[in-house]
Amino acid sequence: MKRSEPFTLYSLGCFAFKTSVAQRLSCLVAQVSLLLAVAGTVRATNFVPFFNDDFNAGASAQWNNFAGNWSASGGVFRAQNPSNGAFNFLPFNLTDFAVNLDINRVADGGVWLRSDGTGANGLLLVTGGEGWGFGARQPASGNSLYFHVVQNGVFNPANPPYYAEVSQQFTADVSNIHLRVEVVGNTYSVFLNNGATPVTTFTDSTFASGRVGLYDFSNQTVDNFSIQVVPEPSALALIAVAGALVLCRLSKPLKWFQPGQSAYSPS
Repeated sequence: MKRSEPFTLYSLGCFAFKTSVAQRLSCLVAQVSLLLAVAGTVRATNFVPFFNDDFNAGASAQWNNFAGNWSASGGVFRAQNPSNGAFNFLPFNLTDFAVNLDINRVADGGVWLRSDGTGANGLLLVTGGEGWGFGARQPASGNSLYFHVVQNGVFNPANPPYYAEVSQQFTADVSNIHLRVEVVGNTYSVFLNNGATPVTTFTDSTFASGRVGLYDFSNQTVDNFSIQVVPEPSALALIAVAGALVLCRLSKPLKWFQPGQSAYSPS
């Protein structure tokens, strides 16, 4: 019988020459599974860049300027008409993410997390606050960090003590601060001035996803605003497969013959 031309396939590193096709496939599956397990382990901290606005050339057109007449000038962003309803949102619906921003002369404002983009629903991290915008000058006014859970326009809690509040964190209307807010699952963690551990953490399951935004009720301004996101599991799966292929090195070609003919052998 005339031998048919062999079908040649370049093998990957874990495809040993004297293993069966099933064994070779099992090897690749094992590598992918291992990388998926590693990816799942690091998912909570595997943030990747998503959005950035330094306001040097004005504000991004993605901001919806919902209320407060927001504008960028001199490389910073603020509401020209600050109030307890001066909100500005981005259009992205996010699940797990991190927000980074600089706040100059922090006094009363905040960051919306998982919001509906109107201020009627979402979590609001207040920066400063404790009535500073209304004229209050209590010990905690303008120097606190805390959360509101907003549902159908109702801010809970309406009065102190607020959720996960920490006070005396900075000097109102004087301090320039850097904030990083990580939102993963039901946990909201706030890091101040590049600290390694959060200054406050809040756990709440009211909202699973939503939009990021800003709030302004003082003279504070925002700069160097950015969002990082956690890749969805499907994206991590693709990364894992790609990683498995990278880990496998190309070897000599393998040859398969038609049934009844000689087994494959290295060329």
